[in-house]
Amino acid sequence: PPLYVPKNPMRFNQPGAFERLAYSIEDVKKYAREEMDDTISIVVIDTAIAASLIEDEANPIQWQNAFTALSDVAREYDLAIALVAHAGKDASKGARGSSAIYAAADFELTFSAAQDRVTGQSRGRLVSLTKNREGQSRPLAAMEGRVVKSGVTKSGREKTTIVIDYDYSDEAIAAAIAEQEAALARAKPGRPPKDKADEKEVKVDFKALIDGSSKYAKPI
Repeated sequence: PPLYVPKNPMRFNQPGAFERLAYSIEDVKKYAREEMDDTISIVVIDTAIAASLIEDEANPIQWQNAFTALSDVAREYDLAIALVAHAGKDASKGARGSSAIYAAADFELTFSAAQDRVTGQSRGRLVSLTKNREGQSRPLAAMEGRVVKSGVTKSGREKTTIVIDYDYSDEAIAAAIAEQEAALARAKPGRPPKDKADEKEVKVDFKALIDGSSKYAKPI
């Protein structure tokens, strides 16, 4: 599907920002209909904080006001609006900040993985429907990223991007969950590691394990 990105988006803390959003949606829908015989079905705001949608993540009133304004736009133009937000230190508690985010949303998709904080490598990538106002929440798919060539710069250097492949099988989802749980178990202070490689690292970084600042993989 086509992706439309505004060149100079207005931040939401500026006067008239929501009206400008509505005008932009009208322009894009008209272009998509006339030039491509298509339409747009979702608007993504990435992230709510970067777009100045709210000033204080912990303020439930600001979140509710933002959701109310965006819901009006979504209903007017018959589309979904997705807000991107990061999880807090404890990813199991959902998005960082006020619980009003979860309460106000109709749906919540959570992208998670077990990441090694030393190497930066991620394993057990998973996307889950963690809130569904119309039904049951559940894991949706395991994910794997692969690097593909996307073009060449003006200087002739190769440009690459990452394409995400989704595996919806029960086996792949179970494997991703198991990898995250194993990483979480290794990250807990005082929990003995399961393999020899981790055992050597425990001896080197024993103090970090005691004070809770383990360098091992933690879910994100």
